[in-house]
Amino acid sequence: QQVNQAFTQAGIRCVWFKGVALSSTIYTIPSLRLKGDLDCIVPQTDMLKALQILLDMDYEEIPDDDFKLNPIIYDRLSHHIGLRHKEKQHIKLELHRHLLGLSGPQLIPPTHLTKWLDEAMTFDLDGQPALTFRPEYHLLYLCAHAFLQHGEDSVELRQLLDMHLLVTTYTLDWDLLIDEAVALKWTFLLEFVLMRIGSYFHTPIDPSVFDRLQSLRPANEVIDHTYVMDHEFVDGEALYKYINHLNYREQLIAIWQIVFPSKIYMQDRYKIKPNMPVFPYYIYRFIYQLKDISAFMLQGFIDQFRS
Repeated sequence: QQVNQAFTQAGIRCVWFKGVALSSTIYTIPSLRLKGDLDCIVPQTDMLKALQILLDMDYEEIPDDDFKLNPIIYDRLSHHIGLRHKEKQHIKLELHRHLLGLSGPQLIPPTHLTKWLDEAMTFDLDGQPALTFRPEYHLLYLCAHAFLQHGEDSVELRQLLDMHLLVTTYTLDWDLLIDEAVALKWTFLLEFVLMRIGSYFHTPIDPSVFDRLQSLRPANEVIDHTYVMDHEFVDGEALYKYINHLNYREQLIAIWQIVFPSKIYMQDRYKIKPNMPVFPYYIYRFIYQLKDISAFMLQGFIDQFRS
């Protein structure tokens, strides 16, 4: 409430989503929906202003951990900034600039995200007006967050219950929902998730919804059953595709961090015992990745030459 009020007074359009919004809209008692943190998204142009407000409210940025492979890529391109309250450190807040991790702008193009933000609806945050995504967009986001960002193995029953309650609490605009799934090329994803929640909760969904999703599926849609079941959001350590969003100096730092990550990361990644030397694994890692790095740099020179 304090953050929402501060942003509103500063003229920042803040949209809350996931637990903080769902607990107040689709659960009969907000405390039934446990929350690990508070998630909100603000326009990119207000990001620095919103961050400063939070810092002035005794929040602090959560420092990077040593298990992170590419600190500079995540720092520059991450979909959110993680903060926690200095005094009450169990209170954590994620200030989002976009959604769904590093690949968010590819999964949800900026034009779609802008539409989602512009069409946000008001909900009651314990007596205070606040904004959240309209239920059709919120449902699509929850599908992608669970199965594309974190993967099948990480999906919890609570996440499926959120989706079930969204479907049963609101009178959804199914035409809008299906059209948006087609536009994002998420028709299989939506079909897959609706079938999943139906199998768990007997969610009432008209069979025509599945027929339309199948008949309208774009020919170039890449998300299929194999993708949903086996795809890792960040394909192993193949982060090179994000490096072209950095300047030349940052690109060199990113490549160095990929080749020579922290000792703690190496021990965790390669299951190195504490009493074993780490250096030989750097050599193995360098040889294994040399081909990919060379290919990336060559492609960069080719692109510059063509331009």
